[in-house]
Amino acid sequence: MSKRHQIALAICIVAIVGVILWPLTSLREPVYDGKHPVIYKGKPLEAWFYGSNPRLFFSRRTMQPAEEAFRALGTNAFPFLLSTLKHNRGNGALYEKAYRIMPAWMKNRLPYPLSSDVIKAITLDYLEGMARNLGSEQLDAVADSVPSFHNPRLTMHFLSSRWLREMYEVAPRWPKLHRKLLNDDDPGIRLEAAMCLAESAFVSDPDKPRLFSILIAGLQGKADRKRNLEIGGHYHFRQPPPGGLGELVSQHEDKALQTRIWSALERLKPCLTPEENARLSQVERPKPNEPQQIDSRIHFISPDVDLHY
Repeated sequence: MSKRHQIALAICIVAIVGVILWPLTSLREPVYDGKHPVIYKGKPLEAWFYGSNPRLFFSRRTMQPAEEAFRALGTNAFPFLLSTLKHNRGNGALYEKAYRIMPAWMKNRLPYPLSSDVIKAITLDYLEGMARNLGSEQLDAVADSVPSFHNPRLTMHFLSSRWLREMYEVAPRWPKLHRKLLNDDDPGIRLEAAMCLAESAFVSDPDKPRLFSILIAGLQGKADRKRNLEIGGHYHFRQPPPGGLGELVSQHEDKALQTRIWSALERLKPCLTPEENARLSQVERPKPNEPQQIDSRIHFISPDVDLHY
């Protein structure tokens, strides 16, 4: 059998397996405590969440009606969102890779692949929209799901959720989660967790010395900042800008990150040791960005693009 025929046979086998496994791996809205699935305007939340066309899962055509449904239902939609966050509802990596190399006629007959990480990232966006209405137990349930994330981009997506991050005072387990992430294997995650703790005004945190060492290393060394931006920069989920704008975006984001690290260090000043304050005084304050250098040149980047998870 020629190599070409072997590849064709392999694709067919994967396609058949995908069709068989799809009903088992696709999301079925769970039943909570014996109750029926939540219905909004005659449709279950699953239908609003995914939309009518999986290819448009990331587009405003799908997300805007879903946001409307979640806003209308309020915390009644929380069990559904928590379930999508805690469980792997998407397709496997093998199916996704096979789909990418299939001929067009075969793609048209098979479900469009959605990875579990992408589904969880969108779920975090919807949870952020209802964060102010969530109670401490619900917020802690969200925090408890984070250690199960295997993709650092997904963990960063959680850490960078502004409204969720402001819920420290009503979510007792959140500071504990961030302290745990100070020891994460990924330097970008460690830096983000340290900034979050410092920004939340936990100046008496028992891990304060650990915060200073992570933050000062991030300010003085580019490697940790680069990794932080690789997995969590503003454009990490969009198509790379064309031409020479990509480098300008990178410089802009790096300057903004340096400024944020500096602000976090200043929050820690009241409880730093004399040696730490002396070391900080020797560091030059980062210069802030000038927004007009870039903001007027990024209008063409479309929000309706694939997430890079």
